[in-house]
Order: sequence, then structure tokens, then C-alpha cells
Amino acid sequence: MDARSRTLAAVGAAALALAGTATAASAAPMLQERIEDSYEFVDDDFCGTGTTVLVEGGFSARLLAVEQGRDRLAHFSDRTRGEVLFTTLDDAGEPVPGLTAREVGTFATRDLHVVDNGDGTLSIRLLSTGNLTWYGPDGKAVGRNPGQIRLTFLVDHGGTPQDPFDDETIDVGDVDFGSTGRTDDFCDSLVPVLVP
Repeated sequence: MDARSRTLAAVGAAALALAGTATAASAAPMLQERIEDSYEFVDDDFCGTGTTVLVEGGFSARLLAVEQGRDRLAHFSDRTRGEVLFTTLDDAGEPVPGLTAREVGTFATRDLHVVDNGDGTLSIRLLSTGNLTWYGPDGKAVGRNPGQIRLTFLVDHGGTPQDPFDDETIDVGDVDFGSTGRTDDFCDSLVPVLVP
């Protein structure tokens, strides 16, 4: 798994596991939580170049769930901000001066529709919007990936459609509406500024 995949996995794990939205002003939240986490690892083959890069990241997410609609099914939403530093290391494992890049991502995810399929499953249509920007050592943007996607996924509600906390994802289906906006490639953006 490359550094971008790990970053997106860390930032997106909470979003996909607890995806949704709340628009009903009268309902008390079922869940209101803030999650913060950080991670660090060394990528010994950054983007297949053989370059060793230290990856240090973290994210902060605000999660919300409320009952909504006639069936009082949970709808989730989250707002997440993450930042990652990529530092090229020399053969001794020391940082190479001037070879550090930064990734900043902001994301918002919410359930558009939650439907009880009547067979022990829920279909959840999810909207995810966000912006991912990579900055070179001089602080200037070298790549961007903004936009939105919509996808529908299927969960087993465990016999309790109104209790989302025992649900298990069965299938993350195809993307209903593909990414909009600019889609610069992670490696194409960062290799020129991190690989000596």
C-alpha cells in the first residue's frame, strides 16, 4: 500500500465506517463525537522509486448521527481534516534537507438516503466531498485533487434497523457519481519534489 493509500485509509476509515448526515433539527443526536489520531511509518519504496520517505500524519474528525425520516433510521455525517508530512531520508535514515512535502486534506461525508430493504439490509447512498492538496518544500502547491463522489453501499443491520452500532458493511458498491474536479496524481505530484 503506498503512502497516499495509507493516508486516505486513515482519514477515510472513520468516514466510511460512520458515514452519514443529520438534517432534522428536532432530533437529539444519537452520536456526537470527535476523533483524533496520528500515525508514522517509513515507506522504503516511495512511489516505486526506491527512495525512503518518512510519513508522519494525523487527522481530526467530527462525527454526528441522528434519526431521520419516517422509519427513524440513523443518518451520519462527518467533517475531517488531515495533514501529512513526507520527508526523504538518506541511507543512514536521516532527513535530507530541503526534501519535505506536505499534504493537506479536508473532507465532508454525509448520508443522502438510507433505505430499509426489508431483507435485513440497509442501502445507504453516501456523498463525499473534499479537497486534497500537496505542497512542495517551498510551500507552493504541486498538485490537487478536489471534488465529490457519490456511492451506494449495503449494510447488514443485524435485525435492528434503528440501531446503527451493530451494523456490518456487506458491500461498498460501485461509485454512482464519479469524482468531479481536478484529479492530479499523487506520485506525479510528489516524486519531483521528494526524489533527489
